Amino acid sequence: MKPKTEKLRLMFLILLLVIAGGAWAQGPYPNQGAHTVCMGQTEPYGVIQTPGSTYSWEIIPESGGNGTLLTSTTNLISVLWTTAGTCNLQVIETSVDGCAGEPRQILVTVNPATTVTPASSSPTLCLNTAMADITHTTMGATGIGIPTGLPAGITAIWAANTITISGTPTADGTFYYSIPLTGGCGNVNATGTITVNPLPAPDITGADPVCESINSSTEIYMTTNIPGNSYNWTVSGGIFTGQGTNQITVTWTTPGSGSVSVTEAVSGCSATVTRAITVRPAPATSPIYHN
Repeated sequence: MKPKTEKLRLMFLILLLVIAGGAWAQGPYPNQGAHTVCMGQTEPYGVIQTPGSTYSWEIIPESGGNGTLLTSTTNLISVLWTTAGTCNLQVIETSVDGCAGEPRQILVTVNPATTVTPASSSPTLCLNTAMADITHTTMGATGIGIPTGLPAGITAIWAANTITISGTPTADGTFYYSIPLTGGCGNVNATGTITVNPLPAPDITGADPVCESINSSTEIYMTTNIPGNSYNWTVSGGIFTGQGTNQITVTWTTPGSGSVSVTEAVSGCSATVTRAITVRPAPATSPIYHN
């Protein structure tokens, strides 16, 4: 029975050593092998530490890739990747006895940071007017996410490394938009400003129907006066005074169907309203007869 007991004890000791050895051999980070990173990022690396050993780290460029070793004498380091391309990250361990081990390397691919140019323009336009396209040129992106801050009626698309913003705004105001880029490296947004001015809303008040003017009789027509706005009037069926103001005086000279129109403008935006006027003829009174 004793040999069997000794055998079981030996197997138990071996099992404990395997478990302990596995825990000791656990790597400091979860992954091994080639690594793809973004330029401008800082990434950690490490090997399993051997008591008494020292470690010499080095970046060996291959096709442009490079970085800065933030620490380089321990089994754990951080690297700031500064140049796009490929390179090898190498470590050489030297034992407590001064013996150098075989170099260990991994291939690191450093992708360029995603970039986007400023907006090609920051337009100011009128409500319900087609907008000239705004563009942004991207590098490193594979598309765009959901834009925020665009006025209703304006959309953004991405194709061939270009964001194109276009459409006809149906809301007025000042809009600060942001469009997230997808793919590539880093969190990058295309941003810009679109200003949409409201349209004026002229109205016309005044008499209708009216009588043909006799003895220089007149009618007054007006729209709400807004300081800074301009007013341009046209009249069909009569003559008028007061051009350039919000109020005109009309002499109706032609019976039938007449009209009054006003175009109100501000900040390059204009709107026109027309009102039809019925001009009734004055009676053609006969001469006065007498004996």
